[in-house]
Amino acid sequence: MNNKWNKIIYKVWTPFYDSLFNRGPFVNGRKIMFDGYPFNSNQKLLFVGVGTGADLAFVQGKNLDITGTDLSPSMINQARKKYPSYNYSIMDAQSLSFSNGTYDYVIANLILSVVPNPLKCLEEILRVTKESGEIWIFDKFSAPDNKYLTIQKCLSMITSLFGTDISVNFEKLMYESSHNLSVYEDVPVWLKGRYRLIKIKK
Repeated sequence: MNNKWNKIIYKVWTPFYDSLFNRGPFVNGRKIMFDGYPFNSNQKLLFVGVGTGADLAFVQGKNLDITGTDLSPSMINQARKKYPSYNYSIMDAQSLSFSNGTYDYVIANLILSVVPNPLKCLEEILRVTKESGEIWIFDKFSAPDNKYLTIQKCLSMITSLFGTDISVNFEKLMYESSHNLSVYEDVPVWLKGRYRLIKIKK
């Protein structure tokens, strides 16, 4: 897993991304995430790893200050074509250029399992989130007890060629984080809880 390879693989993925990752359980996870969302007018939302903009459909037409970032220029271009009124930046999720405490909500869907260093990515997400702000995550993680972790790490050597890591452990990330965090929602979505919807208060 490295940024150079991710740029290449996600350029390849771009024409097919929506047909693969914006349907079935992925749409269901996003629907659960945004169902009854508590956003207020003019709040600032950051979509880290916005991809082709699949999440933006759920906030369209709301009076919100929305920014989407992605490492892949082709992905950003797709999102911009579909939702041109938002702000977009080509940016490494492990090194965000925003100031501390900029955003009320940071949505990080299917990104922690993609970046080379998920802990660094999480720390950056937390840094740009306001005090008392929230981070919403929908992603695939290894089992909380690290069951089958060795097997997953071996398989991850294969899946990383396609731009994703199946051995990332969320509980380990939380333990290693330098921030005091409170998980107030943790919902299993698919594959016996490997795909989870997690909401965190900073």
